[in-house]
Amino acid sequence: MSKLRDPDPALDNFAKAVADQLDETDPDAIDQINRAIQVVGMEKVCALVTEANEQFTGPNPPKIKDGSRQRTLGGCFFELLKGNLNTAKRHKIFPWVGPHYSKTK
Repeated sequence: MSKLRDPDPALDNFAKAVADQLDETDPDAIDQINRAIQVVGMEKVCALVTEANEQFTGPNPPKIKDGSRQRTLGGCFFELLKGNLNTAKRHKIFPWVGPHYSKTK
C-alpha cells in the first residue's frame, strides 16, 4: 500500500469541517475523512457530503444493514464513499477492512 501524503494543516482543517457537517466526533472517523480527501479529493468528498445529506433528510433515509435503525449522516457518507471506491482506494482509506487485515499483526 502506498503511503499517503504527510499531514497538511489545511487538509486537517477541511477534514474537521467535513466531520462537523457529518456530526462525526470520533478521531478514527476524522482520520478516515482526511484519508478520503487525500485519495479522492476535496471536490468528490464535498459531493458525497451533499448526496449523504440528501439521503439522510429524504423521505426514505437509508437504514443500517440489519434494518434496525436509520443510518446516521456520517454513516450515509461512509456508505456512499465505499460505493465509489475501487479496492485499492478503499484499502487506502479503510486499511483495516477486508481479508488482508489481521488484528493479530
